[in-house]
Amino acid sequence: MIDRSSQKRSLQITILNSEFKQNMHYFMTAEFEGNSGVRRRTDISAKVPNPVFALNKFFLPVGDETLTVYPQLIFHTFAMVSREENMTEEDIYSKAKLLGTSTIDMTHLIQEELGSVALSRKPVKRKLQFGRVRDRGTPEETEVVVGRATVEL
Repeated sequence: MIDRSSQKRSLQITILNSEFKQNMHYFMTAEFEGNSGVRRRTDISAKVPNPVFALNKFFLPVGDETLTVYPQLIFHTFAMVSREENMTEEDIYSKAKLLGTSTIDMTHLIQEELGSVALSRKPVKRKLQFGRVRDRGTPEETEVVVGRATVEL
């Protein structure tokens, strides 16, 4: 859903649930493809296979170029063996391992609105499947599902 309460537009993303195979500390990020490093992330979860994120709702800025040139919304999921208090963003990403990626094509949610591009105003739920490529560059290359989540946009 688009938040129009401020002059700038933003996409509200809510992580509703997630599941992974192992007891690890997890966090998820969301960003538009090509959106110059604007990324939002959840908090780091407790060490569980089905994390519930306290910080599960965030906003991504949305411009006309974001929706027309780069309409892919990319989610990454990361795992950490341990978490510490007061970690910097640099510490977090240096200690985290990228588990998998999932992408939502936003073109079906885009609509023309008074000459500019906008997203549907109704919240939409999407199921994500996080995949990781195994044996990259070989004839046995396959994508392995490492986790799932449901998001509301």
